Amino acid sequence: MSYLERFMDEARLELTVDARVVAEMIVSTLGGVVSSWLSHRDSAVSVEALDNFAALFATLTRPRGAE
Repeated sequence: MSYLERFMDEARLELTVDARVVAEMIVSTLGGVVSSWLSHRDSAVSVEALDNFAALFATLTRPRGAE
């Protein structure tokens, strides 16, 4: 079981899109935020980017069994 699947299971959520797509989005976002932070050392911007991504990620989930 992947970390994403385990997280979704423990949170009792399901994804509204393919898990592989979400996993790629997470990896790409984290890589981009790290690269940006290494370039600019602006922690506030990095935290804001992650907060915004978390809000976006939440729109790709729903409570398990709530169709």
